[in-house]
Amino acid sequence: MDNESIKIEIQNQDENSDMADLNKNNLKGGNDMETENKTVLNDYNDERLANIGIEDEMDLFFILDRSGSMSGSERDTINGFNAFIEKQAVKKQNIRVTTILFDDKYQVLYSRKPISEVKPLTEKEYYVRGCTALLDSIGKTVNSYKNEVGSAMCIITSDGYENASREYDRDQIRNIIENCGWEFVFIGADIDSYAEASRIGIRKSRVANYNKTAEGHKEMYDACNLITDRFYRKRDLKDNNEDWKERLD
Repeated sequence: MDNESIKIEIQNQDENSDMADLNKNNLKGGNDMETENKTVLNDYNDERLANIGIEDEMDLFFILDRSGSMSGSERDTINGFNAFIEKQAVKKQNIRVTTILFDDKYQVLYSRKPISEVKPLTEKEYYVRGCTALLDSIGKTVNSYKNEVGSAMCIITSDGYENASREYDRDQIRNIIENCGWEFVFIGADIDSYAEASRIGIRKSRVANYNKTAEGHKEMYDACNLITDRFYRKRDLKDNNEDWKERLD
């Protein structure tokens, strides 16, 4: 190889070496940028996770019939309700529960309590008596909490027809339900639940019937679990999605 060829070969090697160094620097810069982007994304996710408890807080109201017609179903009601609370609590979802018992009287057992702190229902709290003031129980609940609670789901269970309300009529309750911004679910036994719910403005997709047996109560509260999970995730209940109640009716 002559001298001129040797010079050209050395020049080419130097150029290739410079190009390799440039590629290494570019690759390093790309990796640094990727690392920086991942750091920013992780910081964002950490901040989002830190705030998710506040953003995802849900209010759940239970309005439970304790009137005389529920006689014989006390233990099944207690067991079903406690199983519901237990299943929801282990999911560590940020749910505040308000539980109301009604007959011709109105009793708030606890108000907006974190679900993980809800104690089991017992015969000391849940025992039957009186008549069925369903309309008053709905009206009092919404009007007591509407300025404190925005979005909420209210599950109503009853086995009797309205017969004792003194403060609210059906038209007033329909107006409240249609305008308060809450979702209402009505699950009844031994009555035409769909007709009763329709008269106060609760849509068909939020209504079901259950059987007043031990298994019927279990299936009813299992359905409550499904619809609670759905509302927690979406903050909305779609009219065309009724699979939550497929084991009822």
